[in-house]
Amino acid sequence: MVIQSLVSVIIILSTALRIDAACSFETDCRVDGCTVQVYPNPWIPRSQTSFTFVNSAASVSSNEIWSATIKSLNYQTYGVQLADYTTDHWGFVVRGAAEIPAFSCQSGGSTATTAATTTTATTTITATTTQQTDLTGNILLPTVGLTSSFIRMTEFMNQLTTTLDSTTRVVHSSGGAAGGVISEGQAYGMLIAAAVAETNSGQNRETAISFGIELFRGWQKMCQLTDSGSCQFSGYICENNPCLPNWKFSDDLSAVWGTGAASDADGDAILAMIILVESTHGEGRSWWNELASWAYNSCKAFMQFNTKLDSSGTQRIIRLGSCWGGWDCTNPSYYSPAHYRVFRDYMLKYANQLGSVNEGTEHEPKWNNLINTVYTVLESNQCESTGLTTNWFVPSESNPSTGGSTSCSGSGTPAAEYGSEAARGVWRIVLDYLWFSDEATQGVGTREYTRRVANHVTSKLKSATSSCMSTDCDYSLNLDVPARCFVETIHSLWLDNAFMYGPTSTSLIVPLQGGEADNQQQALDTAATKVNSGSVNDYYDGSWTVLTTITLNGDFSRLKVILQSLY
Repeated sequence: MVIQSLVSVIIILSTALRIDAACSFETDCRVDGCTVQVYPNPWIPRSQTSFTFVNSAASVSSNEIWSATIKSLNYQTYGVQLADYTTDHWGFVVRGAAEIPAFSCQSGGSTATTAATTTTATTTITATTTQQTDLTGNILLPTVGLTSSFIRMTEFMNQLTTTLDSTTRVVHSSGGAAGGVISEGQAYGMLIAAAVAETNSGQNRETAISFGIELFRGWQKMCQLTDSGSCQFSGYICENNPCLPNWKFSDDLSAVWGTGAASDADGDAILAMIILVESTHGEGRSWWNELASWAYNSCKAFMQFNTKLDSSGTQRIIRLGSCWGGWDCTNPSYYSPAHYRVFRDYMLKYANQLGSVNEGTEHEPKWNNLINTVYTVLESNQCESTGLTTNWFVPSESNPSTGGSTSCSGSGTPAAEYGSEAARGVWRIVLDYLWFSDEATQGVGTREYTRRVANHVTSKLKSATSSCMSTDCDYSLNLDVPARCFVETIHSLWLDNAFMYGPTSTSLIVPLQGGEADNQQQALDTAATKVNSGSVNDYYDGSWTVLTTITLNGDFSRLKVILQSLY
């Protein structure tokens, strides 16, 4: 059940600040404890301030009263005043209990929308508390509250992005091989915005769509700056530009810092484009045809430049990017079979409109071959008892089902480690379960793959306590490293890094059968509590805090309807 009530407040100030307060009301429907977040307009990264409604009694300073209005669903308007600092925890109080509107706390709650105006355009920020809901009958959701996907998206955009002009937004990265604008981060932002757009309505949806298009414009500019160094010599099919951008640029997109496309980022960005295309189909958006065409041609470019057949021409594998990788070196965390099914179906749907008559059917067996190879290699690489895979892997080209080696690496991460690369691979296979579980039976299959991970993670988190959620204080929470598996080490302090515990914990929404099934809900709730406490200040940790939230609260699962409507 989702219980939510949204209160939007606008402060009439010369700086045009907007406050949006959102509360989850309990049985007595009071506003005590509701958090208010203040953002400037236009957006400035890292400029958020939070206040809290304390109670219904007011101590008002004569020069610090802010007038505002609240409009409820029945369009009745209530006047309230917010006073200055009155408590030890920086609380603003609602003045006068009689001025607090009555809200229904029935299932589904009620929503308040904004009244009042400012002199400049504003962005609506709302928050909800999500409680356990079984969306499809075959996933688990946490019973603890999770921050809404919209709020997490807002935090991501506010903390990690800037606009280069009125139409173009970029994601700034940091840490490891990152720094500047990298295609991975840009794609994460696009996918977050697209998912939020499809699973929200009203102003929240419009805000997410706007973010998505601004980030798409950033992606386009990255492609425009990409030249022959990207190894796409015959692939300038996106408005006479390469469809797949170089992987790294300066923060202002004035210079290329790293050449060659990255297939994991390309896949996430194309998926985001397709979600936005399908979510806004028939709405007459001025950019729709351009976005639809760019997505279609990007699918073609992805197949051409980011995949590679074996020497016999029978098995197709994902490359690391347009300039490197394939059978000589691969990264299992790049494998995104759900994405490839979407690309296949999108091309089949739009070939006549955006390509050539037979293009969709000609590409269909290529996508299916790629998906089959993905699961064959994953089955060889995955540790059967723990479900863990390695950062890097060299599959056997002659017969990938027989294994391979961990004799290649990249990005400064150990090949045989379940680490910052490998962990995100779990999330990618979880998406295949969420959207295509009946079809995803190749090789180890999405069910068995994710359940192996979920069973092992449950065996660890079932004993975790709120006083210790780190391997630093409880060694028993360490993931296992059995003999005769390709994984030889685990990233240190895996429960202290959102890029590790986040994607790994998404496996817990896939119901177990036997094994640790009785402890799975407890483990999922523990993981959700950990994710919910995470911040979105750091690029990689923050990105995975947002993506994990959208997965654990069920919003990624809700995309199944539009993605399956492609065929």
